[in-house]
Amino acid sequence: MDLGSRIPFSPDFVGIRHVSPGAFLKGEHSYRIAVSGDSFGSAVAGQTVIVSAKLGSRSLDPPEPVEPNRVIFTVPETLIRDGFQDETISTLPLEVTAIRYKDDWLLGSWWVHATDAVTSTTSIMLLPDRVGNLVVETQRPSYGWIDEDTETQSDAISAQTVFAFHSVVGQTGSTPAVGNEKYSGPPTSACAAIIQNAWRLHNGQVVLDSDPMIQLGWNTARYVGKPEPPDWNCFNAEVQTMLGWNPDWGVQRSCPAGAHCHLTPDDIKSHSTATTLPLERCSRFRQTVVQICPNRASVSITIGGNADQPSLWTVTVPRQIYLQTGWEPDTRQTIPSYKSKPVEVKIKGDPKDSLSEVKFVPINGKSPSGILGNGDVGGLHYSSNGQLGDETFYHYDVRYSGDLFNPN
Repeated sequence: MDLGSRIPFSPDFVGIRHVSPGAFLKGEHSYRIAVSGDSFGSAVAGQTVIVSAKLGSRSLDPPEPVEPNRVIFTVPETLIRDGFQDETISTLPLEVTAIRYKDDWLLGSWWVHATDAVTSTTSIMLLPDRVGNLVVETQRPSYGWIDEDTETQSDAISAQTVFAFHSVVGQTGSTPAVGNEKYSGPPTSACAAIIQNAWRLHNGQVVLDSDPMIQLGWNTARYVGKPEPPDWNCFNAEVQTMLGWNPDWGVQRSCPAGAHCHLTPDDIKSHSTATTLPLERCSRFRQTVVQICPNRASVSITIGGNADQPSLWTVTVPRQIYLQTGWEPDTRQTIPSYKSKPVEVKIKGDPKDSLSEVKFVPINGKSPSGILGNGDVGGLHYSSNGQLGDETFYHYDVRYSGDLFNPN
């Protein structure tokens, strides 16, 4: 029963505010029951409050008053010893009675009589030495190769070319370490056209900007002799047939004797239109050799072939990195927990390489959980840890908590 901090009772009313504790733990020499109520622990003029208690079938000795509002009953261990069980909770009924006696003047003398009485009935839980189990579930990190972004190289080639890849941090030992990388799968290669500058001639023909005609100009097949005069119509007809326009040699221009007639690059461009042309010679090349080092930290791919014009080749190699991929279950321990001795947990290996969750499962009540070695867990107090060989020891002490064993 607990009325907390409600307003005080009136002087003419008697009531029990609080009875504690709600449980006794096996192994103590004696136990105490505190009962609170108005004026329980102090004398008030003209009245007296007498508090008595009965635990099970046994009446308890009169309590010790603790001013101003509390009395303490002492319960010898021998009185309740037979009520404790080894691994289960048992209960004993507790009956507390408070009686207010008042002094009244009657017929020339003082008369002491009981005016009010109240009885509160509750139960005391008897808790065994074994308070529950500490369950420890340990996980170890799992590792694996995880795909990274692929690595790509591109180059415009017209002859055999080697594409070399060696930017990863390779594995050096027999087993991979976190952060090691490797070129994982087979490389892939692809060829594409290169967009090149070009000229569309007057007759519709398209030639590259690198064409000798555009770079050096063009000479007629005919030769201007001497002393006989040339037939300019034949020279002009050759250009008309070849390029689609008339240079008007003999009218607008002339050719020197003893030479071919020549059109400069500017002459040809002035009668042409600048444009672009996608150009490729992919069919003249193929992937010929793939070399991979033993730890896959480098790889080279040879594209073999030869052509008069370059093509754009792209080589792509997949990469992987060795990282933690998650956690996997390792061990599960169920350790009996006793009030009379520390609870010891053993974990093999470096604690930094594992994650252990602890859950205290009491024989009655809630099941709080936490991380091993990281503070208290319910009624278990984390006290210390130590190292012996390849094992780490964690120690917990049972500390009784009324909330932990609250069956509600």
